[in-house]
Amino acid sequence: MSHTTAPGASKPRFPVWIKLLLAASVVLMAGGLAMPFLVGGEARPSGGGVSALSNTLSEGGTGAATGGDEPKSAWSPAVFRLGFSFFVAFVAAYALRTVFKLALIFAGFVALILFGLQYAGLVDVKWGAMEGQFDDASGWISSQFASVKAFVTGYLPSGGAAAVGFVTGARKGG
Repeated sequence: MSHTTAPGASKPRFPVWIKLLLAASVVLMAGGLAMPFLVGGEARPSGGGVSALSNTLSEGGTGAATGGDEPKSAWSPAVFRLGFSFFVAFVAAYALRTVFKLALIFAGFVALILFGLQYAGLVDVKWGAMEGQFDDASGWISSQFASVKAFVTGYLPSGGAAAVGFVTGARKGG
């Protein structure tokens, strides 16, 4: 069985290394969800819920007061968040890359149509007004990016995985 592709046949969508990273993120999510069930005994600290597990992690507690198996299940939310952050950032970056390509093509066609109509004397384009709207939009986008950046840095381990996922998803090769 030959692994060569025939001329005109489509190539695989993602390289193997990206598929492996995505599979690893899914395994991390599944492991984070399964961890409390795989640990013997009581899987939750007193107070219960994922928020209690997150608080135990953020306070540096080991959960040793509630049982010897508690540290393993206390890692559950962090492990899940690590895989989930990578996966969501990858998907978001891949979608944004696709949307940006389409938006650039659309904007190019609109600009060509406007130039053509202005050249033909059918419309008078007010480029100064368009520049003002662009400046307002770019200011709004900058402020939104700053708030997203502050949110991501609040969850540093997840933020690191999200950054790697975003860069991987935004790569042209993927």
